Amino acid sequence: MSEPAPYRPGRRILEVARTDPDRVALVIDGESWSYAELLAAARSIAVQFPAPRDGDRQPVTAVMAQRHVSAYAGILAARLCGHAYVPLNVNHPPVRNATILARSRAGRIVCGERAAAALQAMLTAGDDTGAPVVVRTGDDKAAYAGNAGTGGEWPAPHRSELSDRAYILFTSGSTGEPKGVPIRNSELENYLAAAGPMLEVRPDDRFSQTFDLTFDLSVHDLFICWENGATLVVASEKELRMPSAYIRGHEITCWFSVPSLAYQVRLQEDLTPGAFPSLRTSLFCGEALPAVVAVEWAHAAPNSRVENWYGPTEATIACSRYVLTDERLDDDTVPIGTAFPGMELLVLDTALTPCEEGVTGELFLAGRQLAPGYLDDPAKTEASFLNLPDGKRVYRTGDRAVVGSDGDARFLGRVDNQVKVRGYRIELGEIEAALRAAAAGRNAVALAWPGGAEIATSIVAALECESVDVAGIESDVAATLPEYMVPSMIFCVPTFPKNASGKVDRKALADELLRRAREDSGSASQGMSREAGILMDSILTHAPLLSRRNILDAKNLFDAGMDSLAFIAVTTDVEHRLGLSLDQDTVIQLAEMSFDEIVREARGETHRLTQGLDEGERLTLLDRIKGLLRIPRVIRKPRANRALQFIERFPGYLAEHGAPDVLAVGSSCTFRAFYPPAFERAAAELGASIVSLNAGFPAVSVSGMRMMCEFVRDCLRNAGLRVPLIIYEFDVMHVSTRPPSGDINLGPDFFSGNVISLRGGRTNPEFEWLVDTSGGWN
Repeated sequence: MSEPAPYRPGRRILEVARTDPDRVALVIDGESWSYAELLAAARSIAVQFPAPRDGDRQPVTAVMAQRHVSAYAGILAARLCGHAYVPLNVNHPPVRNATILARSRAGRIVCGERAAAALQAMLTAGDDTGAPVVVRTGDDKAAYAGNAGTGGEWPAPHRSELSDRAYILFTSGSTGEPKGVPIRNSELENYLAAAGPMLEVRPDDRFSQTFDLTFDLSVHDLFICWENGATLVVASEKELRMPSAYIRGHEITCWFSVPSLAYQVRLQEDLTPGAFPSLRTSLFCGEALPAVVAVEWAHAAPNSRVENWYGPTEATIACSRYVLTDERLDDDTVPIGTAFPGMELLVLDTALTPCEEGVTGELFLAGRQLAPGYLDDPAKTEASFLNLPDGKRVYRTGDRAVVGSDGDARFLGRVDNQVKVRGYRIELGEIEAALRAAAAGRNAVALAWPGGAEIATSIVAALECESVDVAGIESDVAATLPEYMVPSMIFCVPTFPKNASGKVDRKALADELLRRAREDSGSASQGMSREAGILMDSILTHAPLLSRRNILDAKNLFDAGMDSLAFIAVTTDVEHRLGLSLDQDTVIQLAEMSFDEIVREARGETHRLTQGLDEGERLTLLDRIKGLLRIPRVIRKPRANRALQFIERFPGYLAEHGAPDVLAVGSSCTFRAFYPPAFERAAAELGASIVSLNAGFPAVSVSGMRMMCEFVRDCLRNAGLRVPLIIYEFDVMHVSTRPPSGDINLGPDFFSGNVISLRGGRTNPEFEWLVDTSGGWN
């Protein structure tokens, strides 16, 4: 087989395919693709590319980017043939994709069968002149059945130089037009050479793939994984709604995501100690990483190293890192750390001179991963890529930063109107330009929401006018901007508040929007049924800018303006109130329901969430749904389950059996070491007939243990009983200045019946408290 291209990722992937062709390279859509099969699929695409001619410019190939094999094989085909690739997100507006396609000057488009409609819409929206050639391919193994093996010849590749482009990505632009960032083979090579050794990737690793292919962090997933002979596991849209199940189900070892996804796991209450034992490395990049999320992730993935990475697209994926240690973080957000080998982080003042330690300035980047500039845009390139007085070439990030005495850099926000939402870099000016165009030139302001939050989840906007056709403007904006840039709410404000400089006071405007939303909602649940009232209160707790009218009228909560993280928080509330354990399918079903449909489901009038269950399961579930307000919430922390079951069952035990002779109370050691049957047998050998009980509860905080002891005391008093002997375990962790962060803080709800334990074998038997075993475990 002929060698396609002389660059590192291509060589390494081919080597793996030769030496270990059956090793799994890709898991996608429920199918596993070996390196041999993936290379064969890429080759079947590559043979449809025109043969290169002497003197030709480097070819550019667009790929309809989606979570199906055609996109991954298409990218691989382009790279192995020496082409630069340009991903076009099938979920973005056709007009935007047509603009990107034209500016990239791609000569061909690789399109899978599932992207055909998006391709046609894009071609219709664009200019007919110079339309690229369409290379059509399949999206499952059946479509490539005739291309098995690695024996075929690759077409002659374009001569690939380090100065050639590897890929071109388009980011948000302040003028309303996306700007192209071309990354050359040399920059990609330098990134791989720096990042690869840090991660110590093994061939048996299983990489996550959570990013869209139009997000530059996806490049890390593909090439760090494949050049090391590991397996890339592409998360489906459904799996991204429940990331914890994806990690566990696919036994992911190398995780990479934006912090928002980790925050989502936290909202779903799945970020529990020991939840992800398979993980070896956990990387976060794309936005500020809240310290609490990082620490909880570290406890959830005890075998993993947790790192915060930083880097704009212009510096090739990432260029600095901070490795979380066991030390307590004093920062609200995790530092961005220190530069990769071959890169520099420079904090400079307005005169472009270095700031002293502890002094805030603007962050500039220098080094071998910097892009050459912006595609066909010398003015933007000159504004962002500068030469310092000493001749060093730097990229101006627009980020405020400071370097502490520990040598680590810390991100402090932006110096301009650029924001990060769910990891996407967004120029608010681009949204404002789209709003002005749709609103006949009216003044427009876009804001990241929630304002001042560690993680912004959506965009809201205001138009300076008394009233306007908001629905029409929303429709026009959605036709030009990707989903994550479309404002979830648009308000009309007659006069924008101004600051002392006469500019729009964005903070004051944000406060005004929140006040208006609260007035609009008023007593949101007034006049509603109890079920509807609880749902409305939950929605407005997590998405306070939504209007009651929109919530009631929209076909689902997303159409009402809710963002994905607020929706996850609402589903967690629903789960608690209903006593349900929502999986991927039921979360998606809720996402498709209107407000009234969710209420009817809660009342048991419809059975959408119970379809597929047998009759007994369905009746049990419906019976629980009907008591929406009367059914307490379920605690999702499995280790708290044992304490809850003891609270629920101890009074009944006393009523039926009376007081035990010996009660062992404590935490993990009592729970694991005191086994009542063995204790009673030993006592019988000494001639004593006793009844003993294990009241050991793992991971309960010191205040929680005090409440448990008071509960035992009150139960005995109410029953008029005494226990002759109580063994209490003194746990030194209960007086530690740094108790385990995973300890459960019990509260009054745990003892009042407002929180109940998991039922029906939905937790590990280790964390159940059973009367039949006198609370013993092994």
